[in-house]
Amino acid sequence: MKTADIAQIRVFPRAHWRRIARGHFEATEVLERVRTRAHAADEPFHTKISQLRQRFVENGDIPGSILLIGLNEAEPLTILDGNHRFIAAALEGQVDRLRFVCGFSPNMTACCWYRTNIFTLARYARNLLRHLIDHPEAELNRLFEISG
Repeated sequence: MKTADIAQIRVFPRAHWRRIARGHFEATEVLERVRTRAHAADEPFHTKISQLRQRFVENGDIPGSILLIGLNEAEPLTILDGNHRFIAAALEGQVDRLRFVCGFSPNMTACCWYRTNIFTLARYARNLLRHLIDHPEAELNRLFEISG
């Protein structure tokens, strides 16, 4: 990935990223807000970004891959895992040194992780509820395995 491709990337809108992005999840917008600290003070967030930046400069890379999802290579991609690493590398101008893993599907617009809105979240909730109702014992066993 080249630095010019950053405009095609969106951070995943969860937790503190929603506060930082304020509705604009494009990586270029988030980068500018982080660079200028144009959001409410979130010192743990800035500390984590600073530590990753320092680690990147000292070690020459940031461990782990950036996991992206999208419709195809030409459409915007959403980061599922690696928001902090991506932003730290972008701030250092070293995005091209990251490893990316991308998952593509023409049905991605129905995915609440790709396009978070009331419709995709309702679809996700409906499917989760249906799965719980259809196979409650299997789902409970799976949840207990994950948490244990």
